[in-house]
Amino acid sequence: MTDKKQDRPPVDSPEFKEWLKKRAKKRMDSIFGDDYKPAEFDERGAIFGKVENLDKTDAELFPGEIEEYTPEERRNLMKVHNTSITAISFPSEIKTELMSIAQNSGYSQVLEILSRGTEDELVLNGIEEAQAVADVAQIKLLDTQLKFPYWDSSRDNYNQAHENVFRNVQMGVFEITVSYIGQEFDIRLSTYNKR
Repeated sequence: MTDKKQDRPPVDSPEFKEWLKKRAKKRMDSIFGDDYKPAEFDERGAIFGKVENLDKTDAELFPGEIEEYTPEERRNLMKVHNTSITAISFPSEIKTELMSIAQNSGYSQVLEILSRGTEDELVLNGIEEAQAVADVAQIKLLDTQLKFPYWDSSRDNYNQAHENVFRNVQMGVFEITVSYIGQEFDIRLSTYNKR
């Protein structure tokens, strides 16, 4: 095997620029030389598929794929209107956290409710079950507030670590659970000290 760098002049030399131009021209001629023809394209219509499908949404084109729908469309598809069972798209990490809280606290009814459906949905049979799951999130928030009472920066005994823990629960499991379930059910929230 021969070393291709033998005919290459040093990079800093004036000969290198001349050598590079010749090499680039030779390569360009081999690509775009006399035999070069641009690719042929059929410009008479859609590249593939039927023309009437061009104006359809992904949800219309792929009706079996639930991820192609907006959250509102999914919710309507997921509801079973003949009964009071409602399936709600729900973040899997929050569902896992609620299951852990219910398991550690011995909330057997809530564990049964949370074990239904896929990992990223809640399947609720009426307002009572919706309220029970929301209550677990509220209990977690109240428990955190009692364990980390110095979270309020307007108080003299403020503690940044307390605020971090409290805000993580407040903006995490509590607000997400209440928001998702509250879109489908009229749940009640107990008053907590928002300070």
